[in-house]
Amino acid sequence: MTKFRIKRYIFAIFLLFCSIHSAYCIKLTDKSFVSVLTCSPGGDLYESFGHTALRICDTSIGLDKGIDYVFNFGIFNFNENYFYFRFAQGKLSYMLAISDYQSFVNAYNAEGRVVYEQRLNLTLPEKQKLWDSLEINYLPQNRYYQYDFFKDNCATRIRDIVAYALIDRTFQKNENKLHNRTFRQKFHDYTANYSWWVLGIDIALGLPADKRASDWEYMYLPMDLMEQLDTTLIVAYNQPLAIDNQQIITQLKQQSEPSAVPPLLVFGILFAGACILSLLEYKKKFYGKIFDIILFLLAFVVSLPVFFLTFLSDHTATIWNLDLLIFNPLLIITLIRLRKTPQWILYLLLFCLLVATVYHLIFLQTIGIAPIFILLTIALRLALLLVRKKKGKKSE
Repeated sequence: MTKFRIKRYIFAIFLLFCSIHSAYCIKLTDKSFVSVLTCSPGGDLYESFGHTALRICDTSIGLDKGIDYVFNFGIFNFNENYFYFRFAQGKLSYMLAISDYQSFVNAYNAEGRVVYEQRLNLTLPEKQKLWDSLEINYLPQNRYYQYDFFKDNCATRIRDIVAYALIDRTFQKNENKLHNRTFRQKFHDYTANYSWWVLGIDIALGLPADKRASDWEYMYLPMDLMEQLDTTLIVAYNQPLAIDNQQIITQLKQQSEPSAVPPLLVFGILFAGACILSLLEYKKKFYGKIFDIILFLLAFVVSLPVFFLTFLSDHTATIWNLDLLIFNPLLIITLIRLRKTPQWILYLLLFCLLVATVYHLIFLQTIGIAPIFILLTIALRLALLLVRKKKGKKSE
């Protein structure tokens, strides 16, 4: 390699170092602004809650045309090893990524999703503090974080870092009595088109999902964060936190229609079929063994991931899951032994279903109408096994 080429490489490395160094030493000017970008829900399940990112723009900085960056806390890697298993464990890492503003907007425009922009009422020192905080968050050792759907996601990270950036003042959402809803209820607002997925997620969620969300906690969903920012005031100054809200992309792609066969209909028919079968069995003295095998097998299979999420996962929203009283791992005994199931096991399983009914009636944990039909179907078949068990003993 010639000396000339060596000098060129050294000079190129020097320029690269200078550009990186300058990016980490940016001092914002009075012409800078910070805004929250909110993207409407998309067509896939993981996009159905929308998305939130943070934009920082300063065109007067002497770096070509200035800076116009989007900070995005909602990036994950589908190609990560054991992706679905790590997600089930609650150990999936999300990360902060930085892109230029136009690329971000173009991506959502291509998907046909609306993007809203809310400019924040921040002083120059607060904007600088926010920029510096984002730089620290973007360091390799800091940019990854453990995702939590209710407590730590793309929206809550933006909420928290904006709150941190305020100097000698805070923002607070005034109490809104209309927002007296649970995390689970808010989740349902965005998932009407995914009834089977919602059923599975509802079964997996535990007691924390039925906690009433405060106005601060409501901001875990991007669209609700946008709504809250529109009416949030900076304490002691009585000034709005968001001084402008405009649509920068107005095209909206048509969303998919709700599922053709909802779970409520399927399990309603299942319960009706169980009632007819049980009545025929009682009158004609035969046993629909295949029906029970399929029913108890499906219930036991569902109990396995619910048990895993409740006791072996880091997800905070799946602990203390009373749905284990319905989808009970002890059903494996009934599945194997059927009419030979010990009487005390049948009593125990029926007692668990009774407790599940009670906690639903007092709204301790919401289970939905479709799982109620599952509960009633299992209870009916267990009760019939118990009746046969008692009759068998009397006949002896």
